[in-house]
Amino acid sequence: MQIQLEMKRLILICLLTVAVNVSFAQKISLGPKAGVSMSNVRGEISDPEMLVGFHAGGSLQIKINQHFAVSTDILYEYRGGGFSQDMSKLHGYPYSQPLINKQQLISVPVCLKIYPTSKIGLNLQLGVQPEYFFVNRMVVDQNTYDDEIEMTFSGQEEQGFSLSIPFGLGYDITPNLNTDLRYTLGLTNLTDEYYGKKNIHVIQVGIAYRFTL
Repeated sequence: MQIQLEMKRLILICLLTVAVNVSFAQKISLGPKAGVSMSNVRGEISDPEMLVGFHAGGSLQIKINQHFAVSTDILYEYRGGGFSQDMSKLHGYPYSQPLINKQQLISVPVCLKIYPTSKIGLNLQLGVQPEYFFVNRMVVDQNTYDDEIEMTFSGQEEQGFSLSIPFGLGYDITPNLNTDLRYTLGLTNLTDEYYGKKNIHVIQVGIAYRFTL
């Protein structure tokens, strides 16, 4: 409950930040955005495997001046990753279970974009990304089964809020067509510490076409 309250406060702060920047905006643009997501699980695990997913939604950019802009996206994401979980604490003997984490969520990355020079569209990006996931499954990675076998760990929430930190590079191909490469570092633990700390890391390549308002 406390985590959800903090996440709601963070989302409110992000919305207020966007609202403040709108009042100082030189240019506001809005449009669709989509791309590829390559994610994996990191932490106290072994044998990590990347899962290729996608993201799609809408993107709002507020250009403050020639060197600064704020972008806010609302994206549906499919992401996750394969890994082997140490189950020795549960079984009492050395045993490792191959698993696949599958997540579906709505993310709201809010990033500050810094343009080192106004002559080219290259920009640096750093921000915060509140998330609400409505699917968070741990599936047994067994090719011998026709149906998926799901496992639930203590501390694993099937629905709830999480938080990530996105950073990366972007490039404005034209004033309306933008692309970016972001690395998103997940801060929320997927299970409790009994099974070891683990979170998700994502590489995103996205493209957006925004219409000037």
